[in-house]
Amino acid sequence: MKGKLFGSYFKEMRIKRRLTLRLFCETFGFDPGNISKLERGLLPPPQSKEKLEQYAQALGLRKGSSAWYEFFDLAAASRGQIPEEILAESFIELLNVEAEVEGDSEPEASNFGFIVHDWFGPYLLSPPTRFLRGHC
Repeated sequence: MKGKLFGSYFKEMRIKRRLTLRLFCETFGFDPGNISKLERGLLPPPQSKEKLEQYAQALGLRKGSSAWYEFFDLAAASRGQIPEEILAESFIELLNVEAEVEGDSEPEASNFGFIVHDWFGPYLLSPPTRFLRGHC
């Protein structure tokens, strides 16, 4: 997944199904101009999870497969967002670390402000799981 852009992944999956852009759009009712822009990176991936699911299903991605998750992760990364699963996992790990450091058996969600470093870069987490791009 590293270095791969959403649009090129989208196009790769479409071609894997042996569908031209025109045939893909006619078959599934998508606008060819928008899909072309999406594949070339001129249009960002949609925010709507429902629209992304519609695209993923049209591309033949099986829900829950690694290709399905890669599709959604690349969409989030292309929009400059941390994928929800990564954010949730990072948040849980940080709360557990905080609890261990303070000797608590239960971490307190209201008492944190952590910087998460992952392949997207550093992010500051604060309630309720909002993130800001930071320079650390």
